[in-house]
Amino acid sequence: GGSSDLSSGINAEYGTARESRGGGVAILAKSTLKILHSKLPYLPKTFECLEATVEGANLQKTRFSVVYRPPSSSKSEFVSELGDYISSLSSKGGHPLLLGDFNIRAEDDDDPATKALHELLLDERWSQHIEDPTHQAGGTLDLVITREDETTPSP
Repeated sequence: GGSSDLSSGINAEYGTARESRGGGVAILAKSTLKILHSKLPYLPKTFECLEATVEGANLQKTRFSVVYRPPSSSKSEFVSELGDYISSLSSKGGHPLLLGDFNIRAEDDDDPATKALHELLLDERWSQHIEDPTHQAGGTLDLVITREDETTPSP
């Protein structure tokens, strides 16, 4: 992982992909915003994650957690591990925003992993905001999740 100041006035914070194909996570922000990388409490086994606080201008202190779950990782283990991670986020400062490619079809209510994810978010009082397909072949795989008591992100 690392960070860089791109010549286009954009700051980048990035994590290294663990798999040779696909993966890797990044946070890009205008150079007027400050990106403060946060160390994860542990290294997740079923997903890649980059956590950083973004501050500046009129933006309230927002804690971004960008997630990528490789399709090869177990969905049920991922949901369990994500539950532990969400619990750790709830105890940190700033407004948490969890987003990324979860590789779980959030619209498929017949999928046990989707049911488990929905139950987890309900139990932890978090809300998933993406309703339309995010994949070219259909399916809502890319999600934006906030605590229920936080403002819903604008499109």
